[in-house]
Amino acid sequence: IMEGENLGWKMQMQRNAWATATDADTTPTVANSSTLYLANTGATSITDFDNGTEGQILEVIATNANTTLVHSANLTLTGSANIAMTAYSSVTFRRVPTSISARWVEIARSIK
Repeated sequence: IMEGENLGWKMQMQRNAWATATDADTTPTVANSSTLYLANTGATSITDFDNGTEGQILEVIATNANTTLVHSANLTLTGSANIAMTAYSSVTFRRVPTSISARWVEIARSIK
């Protein structure tokens, strides 16, 4: 991630980097990632993403139906309802700045 400040505005660019979450991790790390693949071998409920940065956009893609994204103070999901992921579904989030609420807000989804 590269950040620069100029005349009071802040620009943030993120490389298109991807990672696979550790199996059964309920708060997977998303440091330096723009895409996170979920391949849990058993039922897993994700409640937060660790090590995100302010303004980060994160696309989460499930490779199977073993993961649920849990609406909470950390993950704000459309309709305030959990999302049971299905194979090759995706949900995109933006990280809200810490000074506002320090949460991930859903900005798009594609459920297959």
